[in-house]
Amino acid sequence: MKIIQVCPRYYPYAGGVEKFVKTLTEELIRAGFEVTVFATEPKLKKPHVKKLIDGVELHLFNSYAFSEIGYLSPTLLRALKEIKDGIIHAHGYRSFPMLEAALAKGKDVKLVVTTHLGFSKVGELAYKIYNPLFGNIIFSKADKIVVVSPAEVEKIPLLRKFRHKVSYIPIGIQIPNTEFNDARCFEDKLSMLYVGRIEKRKGIDSLLRLMSILDEDKFSLTIVGGGPYAKQLKDALNRLKLNNVRFIGKVSERSLQELYKKSAIFLLLSEYEGHSVALTEAMAYGLVPVVTDVGGNSYVLGDAGFLIEHPCDVDKVSSILYDLYRNRKKLVSRSIKARIRAQKLFNINKIISRYISIYKELQN
Repeated sequence: MKIIQVCPRYYPYAGGVEKFVKTLTEELIRAGFEVTVFATEPKLKKPHVKKLIDGVELHLFNSYAFSEIGYLSPTLLRALKEIKDGIIHAHGYRSFPMLEAALAKGKDVKLVVTTHLGFSKVGELAYKIYNPLFGNIIFSKADKIVVVSPAEVEKIPLLRKFRHKVSYIPIGIQIPNTEFNDARCFEDKLSMLYVGRIEKRKGIDSLLRLMSILDEDKFSLTIVGGGPYAKQLKDALNRLKLNNVRFIGKVSERSLQELYKKSAIFLLLSEYEGHSVALTEAMAYGLVPVVTDVGGNSYVLGDAGFLIEHPCDVDKVSSILYDLYRNRKKLVSRSIKARIRAQKLFNINKIISRYISIYKELQN
């Protein structure tokens, strides 16, 4: 079975969608499938470059990106039109590669789309234009539509029109093969972690307001990631002189795993989320999540952490954190729940089997 995975970007670009596509692709290859990845690269000087990354055949196509969204690529569209059979699996409803996959679909090609939606206020307004213009094309051409969170069907009414094609399959991750470590829950200073895009809508300002009112002898925060708000974050840290916060930018996968192992609490105070890969990974390592109740966060979290109403009230977050600081048994209990939930629901092996079932169904 020949499968083409199509996504806006690919590793080493470190977005949640891209990380999932990389994991999905590598696991499918291990399962014996012939998988190739088509992705775009705005900085690419040539129209098309072929690479081999960790055993994956990757085709990069130059594209036009607008503030790191969109990724319009005529060269990708031409390449997709040359595919005459097999399965095209496109990721990222908000980006043009999925639309191009729908436009290029041949009569003997099956199309699977995984939406990976997020719901910022600006995004929701954009969907009102995007859905009738392009969404109808994508969902009409798709043979199967996969949503990574039930929140997507709630937020995008257009999906209800195509409900007969829709399946819910959450994001899958590699479950860490490490023993549970509760020592981090009993440190004098609790280590907290944020991992994700550095942009205003991810609640970066809320994180700084929170840290400014917390006792720096009791709590520390490490911020990991890159994005358009990085300079503002650095400037704010210099201005506020928060001794309990460090921003380390992008890190390697190994370094990120070490941070997960050493941290006790995961903070995500964002305005929008679909299914956060970082949140899922943090839970798998036993971090206790304190997150805003937006998008798909509640479906990921269950009863394993704490949901905060958005817009975020940092005083409420502070109260939760001080309660956990005083009650370490409660912290350990939620940590165990988070780890068990991630192992039970989001193990990549379970997710892979569900995608394989879809692929086989379409090929029959």
